[in-house]
Amino acid sequence: LDIVQGDPPRDFDRERLEAVQISPQRIKLKLGKLEPHSFKFTYRPAKHYPLDLYYLMDLTWSMKDDRDTLVNMGDQLAKALANLTENYRLGFGSFIDKPIMPFMQTEAHRQANPCISEREVCEPTYGFRHRLQITKNTDKFIEKLKTSNVSANLDNLEGGLDALMQVLVCGDRIGWGENTRKIVILATNGYLHMAGDGLLAGITERNDKQCHLSQEGEYTGTLQYDYPSLEEIYRVLVKSKTAVIFAVTDELQDYYRSLNDLMSEFTSVGALQDDSSNILQLVNTGYRDFVRKVEFTDDSPSYLEISYKTDCGGMYTKPQLTSKCDNIEIGKEYEFFVEVRLINYPPESVSNLTVKIEETLISNEGVVLEIDLRQACQCELQNEPVTGSDLCTGNGDYSCGMCTCKHGWIGKTCDCNLQQFESSVDLLNQCRGESEFDELGPVCSDRGECFCGQCLCNPGFEGQHCECSECTPIFGLICSNHGVCDC
Repeated sequence: LDIVQGDPPRDFDRERLEAVQISPQRIKLKLGKLEPHSFKFTYRPAKHYPLDLYYLMDLTWSMKDDRDTLVNMGDQLAKALANLTENYRLGFGSFIDKPIMPFMQTEAHRQANPCISEREVCEPTYGFRHRLQITKNTDKFIEKLKTSNVSANLDNLEGGLDALMQVLVCGDRIGWGENTRKIVILATNGYLHMAGDGLLAGITERNDKQCHLSQEGEYTGTLQYDYPSLEEIYRVLVKSKTAVIFAVTDELQDYYRSLNDLMSEFTSVGALQDDSSNILQLVNTGYRDFVRKVEFTDDSPSYLEISYKTDCGGMYTKPQLTSKCDNIEIGKEYEFFVEVRLINYPPESVSNLTVKIEETLISNEGVVLEIDLRQACQCELQNEPVTGSDLCTGNGDYSCGMCTCKHGWIGKTCDCNLQQFESSVDLLNQCRGESEFDELGPVCSDRGECFCGQCLCNPGFEGQHCECSECTPIFGLICSNHGVCDC
């Protein structure tokens, strides 16, 4: 086992625009079948690790007060984020619902102004609108909030999952960074439409999990594709390594907690006050909740077994068989012990393999394993034994150069019958003579081999148990011609 790259952990470096939180970064090792290799790596969450925060807001009419509250927060938002990390950026988008019956009213004057029943003027209904690419400029964020008018739809279910999918898959358009912690805050006081609801409007095409944003940031697929399912959202969260905070009102807590239970590694739920006045607290709590959790996974194939142990920085008295901890503190080191085993040879002729161990929510960091697989001999690749093989005297199965004897037969070629003896030990004892203390001596007096209850003596020895030495002739005469050679 060789450590190819082992940079020590370090906090975020503004010049390099990177941090090192996992060490070592690259390991080379050789593996044979069922031959375990062990190593350890260290995880230390970096101080001031970059945060990309995208505020995805429900801008239906009932959320008007919430928008106004955020606008008035101004500098408070910047200060709250600076308390989490010096390196933060903000993006902003809003959603309503699919602009089609039965999700909106069809009369022309209500399409132009869906808030007419409130005797107010608002924007026509739209699906999702990306309003601000992720930026360091908090003033731009506030300005976009100010100029974003509310709209309305017909029911109390919103198109939040349509919007969330676009935020997750449109990486370049949204402006997600490479080495950042990514969090989406989905703020709403409504329920969510899910896969299948689009059928009510005649939309039958399944969500394709692709980016469909126009140059103006409008979701152009809103009337072409159905809402995504939770399973589709989950898969994209895994791939994009993005966390979601559902900031929802009290009456929706149970509903969103049930969603959170299905995606708990990537989501959390916070109770949003009616006017969003506690949104900064929710951001703070949600961020710290995600930082406190760590879990490592790998992309190993089925023929490779990788197991993890850790004491989670002393939380356990001894390392436990787990790859995750939920007590992480920024700046503290945590050790993970890894064992890699090749449990079977791959079906194709694979000699080199690259496996990456990475954390579920940290971008572009992990431990890369460069594995050299020792080639299997034909014996190890042989799958089926030859039953009743002649090489085993017809009394056993031949596999991998050896005989596995049937019951009642032993020997290298299964040619020794055990039927006259109670066990193979009794048969072996036929080759042992008595010693001084009425105990059985060594097999064939350590001067030969026992074959089916009989000793085959080494040259120069004879007797039932090879206990006799031949008399060596002297000048060609046995016993100098003055006696008889007798054991």
